[in-house]
Amino acid sequence: MRAVDLVIIPVQPSVLDLDRIEAMLELASEAAVLNDDLRIRLLLTRVRRGTRSQRDIREILTEDGLTVFTTEIPQREAIGLAGGTLISRLDAYEPLLEELKMEEVA
Repeated sequence: MRAVDLVIIPVQPSVLDLDRIEAMLELASEAAVLNDDLRIRLLLTRVRRGTRSQRDIREILTEDGLTVFTTEIPQREAIGLAGGTLISRLDAYEPLLEELKMEEVA
């Protein structure tokens, strides 16, 4: 991971996903030892807005000192069915792109 400066870890708002990201966070943290410029960010995906799980997962992650993108990718069947197709609209990913651009400027 010396060739990258940003690791994005997708996280679904569920307790099961919290357990699963532990290994990814460990791996990314080990890589950060070799790469001082490596930034680790979490992206909430398959989010159902206005739910308790949405609020709770963000709170848990930020309380643990993790950086979570403001942008959340909603649960949408169209996104799930789009695998392997050419994307014509960014939809929910547009704010993420803007957030990434702002982070690069900072």
